[in-house]
Amino acid sequence: MRFAHLIFGLWALAFSAMVSASGTWYLGTNYKYLDLDNARELPCDCDMSGSHAGLQVGKYLSENLSLEVDHSVGVGGDGFDASSFSGVFWTGNDESAYRYYALLGLNYFNFGEDAGFSAGNDEQTTQVVFGLGVGRKVANDYQIRADMRLMGGHDVDSEDVGFQLSFNRLLGASSASAKSATLAPEAVQPSTVKTITINLNVEFEFDKATVMSIYSDQLATVAKAMQEQADIELVLEGPQIA
Repeated sequence: MRFAHLIFGLWALAFSAMVSASGTWYLGTNYKYLDLDNARELPCDCDMSGSHAGLQVGKYLSENLSLEVDHSVGVGGDGFDASSFSGVFWTGNDESAYRYYALLGLNYFNFGEDAGFSAGNDEQTTQVVFGLGVGRKVANDYQIRADMRLMGGHDVDSEDVGFQLSFNRLLGASSASAKSATLAPEAVQPSTVKTITINLNVEFEFDKATVMSIYSDQLATVAKAMQEQADIELVLEGPQIA
C-alpha cells in the first residue's frame, strides 16, 4: 500500500508539472482491451483479461510531445482498475493527415482484495508501458488515436499487452485558430514619388548641336544629381522650333 501511495504521489507531481507548463490541454475518453499474463491468475479461477473504458487528460508541451494521465475501469467483468501516466512522442507536424507516435510511461493495476492472489502476487502492481500508434485530427478541435501497448517489468514478473482507442477534445484550439485567422495582413505603404522641376536656360551655338560652354556648370550639377540618385527619372522638355 505504501508503494501505491508513492506511485500516486509521483503522478500528482507530474500532473502539477503539466499544469504549470504552457501548452494546449486535451480531454478525452478511451476504450482499451488488456490481455494480462496468466501468472497473475494463480491460484484464483478469475479472468484477468477484458475490456476497459475510461477518461484521460493531457497537455501538449510542444508540437511533438504531450503528457497524459488516464484511468479506466473494467466493463467486461474483469473486476480491476487501470491507471497510467505516459509521455507521447509525435512524429511530423500538426498539419499532417496522419501522425505516428510512441509512448512511454507507467501503468498501475488495482485488482482488489477479492482477486484471491496467493503470497507474492500483489493486488496492486505497476509496470513500465511502451506503445506505438497512429493518430489524426478529425476536425480542428478533435483527435482520434489507436495504439498497441506492451507492459512488463518493474515490480511484477509478467508481460501484458493491450490495445487502446482514444478520442480527445483539444481545449482552446478553435479560439487560437480563429485568432490567427482574423489577423489582418500588414498594410503595404505606397511608394512616394517626388517631382523636382529645374528650369535651365540652355542655348546652342549657332547652326550647331553643341551646347554653349557658359551652360556647362548647370549641366554638370544635373549630371551629379543623377549619379547620386540611381532611381531618378529624367524628363527633358523644351520649346518646339518650327
